[in-house]
Amino acid sequence: YNLQKESLLFDSTSATLYNNNMARFWMLCQRYLPRIVHGKRKKSSMKQQTNNQSINQAYYSTTTAASQNNIKNQQEQELDNNDIDDHPIAYLYNMFFVRIPIIITGLFYMYQLLYERHPFICDLGDGPFEVPAIIVLGVLYILLL
Repeated sequence: YNLQKESLLFDSTSATLYNNNMARFWMLCQRYLPRIVHGKRKKSSMKQQTNNQSINQAYYSTTTAASQNNIKNQQEQELDNNDIDDHPIAYLYNMFFVRIPIIITGLFYMYQLLYERHPFICDLGDGPFEVPAIIVLGVLYILLL
């Protein structure tokens, strides 16, 4: 067995790392489902933040212009390589077992609140009380961030 870092099993540049069924299914989910369901944020905001850090680094740095361009190019290449996710199974797990149940719970809560007129009632030991809808929806929103 070849268990060195350069082997097919552990190599981070291996074609099988990014070309498998789970990665393809995750890319399909990303392409066709809304962000609230899959939860993956776009890289453009991260790229802009990295470019701003590169500009600040170049301003305060005493290195030559050529090395500054090399640093910026390396950072952009790293971001472009990260467009393909390293752990598609983890993202799918998050989508199926965290995000989708929270969305279904929120829809069920809204149905109960608007059509059945049953608010969310909680009892923490001092007797039951009604939780305001803004708090329930706020908690669900925070969980989906």
